[in-house]
Amino acid sequence: MDSRGTQTTVVRAHAWLIATFLTALLALPPAMSPAAQLVIEEGDHICIIGGGVADAMQHTGWLEVMLQSRFPESRLTIRNLAVDGDEVDPAKRLRSADFGSPDQWLTGAAPIPRPGEIADPSIVRENRFELVGTAADVIFAFFG
Repeated sequence: MDSRGTQTTVVRAHAWLIATFLTALLALPPAMSPAAQLVIEEGDHICIIGGGVADAMQHTGWLEVMLQSRFPESRLTIRNLAVDGDEVDPAKRLRSADFGSPDQWLTGAAPIPRPGEIADPSIVRENRFELVGTAADVIFAFFG
């Protein structure tokens, strides 16, 4: 093979590499915008929901410590409502009867389940979740 044939082969190889690179570059997803910044305000209630990972976090407290130390003047209330095995679909989160729906827990509002069965209704609050501190302003969800 003469030098002209070698040059043609090299040019074709370079053209193939450049075409492959440009095709791969065009196939990449567009650049993502920067993530939104987490905004914590004074007195916020933070609820953690999710499956096994979030449930295991109840035993260490590292996230709560990190949030409290990062926002020391914010007087945060943090509640971990995760249960191992929970799924994203609230209908698949198995709980005991009258436990309360995920929405009731996250809003911190739930009526008395069977008020007619209470002998003295004056001793029970109308909103049974009034004092649990789960009216969520911020929700951390760990599923998957």
